[in-house]
Amino acid sequence: MFLSPKFIERLTNIRDSNFHEIGLNNNFYVINKRSKSVIPDFPFGEIDYSKVKNYNSFKEVLIKKLMRDIQILSIALAYVDCVY
Repeated sequence: MFLSPKFIERLTNIRDSNFHEIGLNNNFYVINKRSKSVIPDFPFGEIDYSKVKNYNSFKEVLIKKLMRDIQILSIALAYVDCVY
């Protein structure tokens, strides 16, 4: 199925402006392009506690992190859906 017309069509339907490369090297991988102004993501579920000053800032950081993790996960699942 790799590089079949159906696979290529499914990849073009993914809405990810950071997409750079996709491949198989023992495992399926996707490489994104990022500008230098973007701060690297922490691992899933881990927040940057240096930005937490009080309970309200904790809630804001947590909500932003959860939304970002869900966004990354949905993009990852879209790629997996194309391959499998």
